[in-house]
Amino acid sequence: MKAYINAIGAITPQHTFDGSFFEQGFVEYSQPQLHCIEPDYKEFINPTKLRRMPRILKMGLGAASICTCHSTQPDAIIVGTGLGCLADLEKFQASVKNDGEQLLSPTPFVNSSHNMISSQIAIALGCHGYNMTHFHASLSFENALLDALMLLEAGDAENVLVGGIDEITEQHFQIAGNNGHWRKNNFGNSHLFEGQHPGTLMGEGAVFFMLGAEPASNNAIRITGTHTLTCSNTDSSEALSRCLETLNLTLANIDTLILGRNGDSENDHIYNSLDNNPQTNTIYYKHLCGEYPTAPAFALWLGANILQRQTIPEFTINRRSNNSIINRIAICNSNTTEHGVMVIER
Repeated sequence: MKAYINAIGAITPQHTFDGSFFEQGFVEYSQPQLHCIEPDYKEFINPTKLRRMPRILKMGLGAASICTCHSTQPDAIIVGTGLGCLADLEKFQASVKNDGEQLLSPTPFVNSSHNMISSQIAIALGCHGYNMTHFHASLSFENALLDALMLLEAGDAENVLVGGIDEITEQHFQIAGNNGHWRKNNFGNSHLFEGQHPGTLMGEGAVFFMLGAEPASNNAIRITGTHTLTCSNTDSSEALSRCLETLNLTLANIDTLILGRNGDSENDHIYNSLDNNPQTNTIYYKHLCGEYPTAPAFALWLGANILQRQTIPEFTINRRSNNSIINRIAICNSNTTEHGVMVIER
């Protein structure tokens, strides 16, 4: 399976929506939440409709609009989300509790559906084709991408809009914080990987890709394949090996590894065996976008830009190899039980 990335739209905690990230450098945060830097949505969304939209839908429609403004109309829309429209669900639950089920507004209930994002994007773009939302925790984006690759390989679509999106909500932040997911002290993202500390930083983002069966330009990046693995007794190296085996590749064929380390001392040991390979560039990205279920979509955006520009930002590098030319990148994201791998090349 293969596909070409013909366009990208990204709204993240970095300067990605306007394409200035590589020039401006990364934005530093001193708090445990990395909120998106958002554009003026009036450029993409009707101001009348914008007033009633939940924030996650604004992010999704904005990123999808950036992605499609210079590309063809998609034949299908596929979205991966780990948390879905959680903010509206929390709002609906609060209204039930506070109003005693009297005169409830139906809007938060309707907007709390997981497939609300993909369906509203389809309505906005006038796309009447295949429409799917994948809700598979930290593998949501990888499964959405796999669905898109299968759709293209089967010839059921020529252009597929696929994206990963999640947002920060205070209730989820507090609940996950009670389980030790976040850093207790407020040292920022620029120091995330210093020392051994439990917890990480919460992030969010909306990243969409227009995938095509054929390249739209000479510098289009190709997605070679993706692989997921659910197993508690393994690490990232095994997941990567299984993925590369299906693609008839080995680690020696990989120029750069993008690893999903998040600074959590209780989880990052999963990447140790990959972090010690002197033959590859090794870079991190979760100090840029934070930790959230579809963060690998940000990693794919970063990897595609690195391949196109043939430059790696210094603030992402953990180890630089002697490879002066970057032809193939593997993206690995793991937690204790779920492992996702994506391979891209130019």
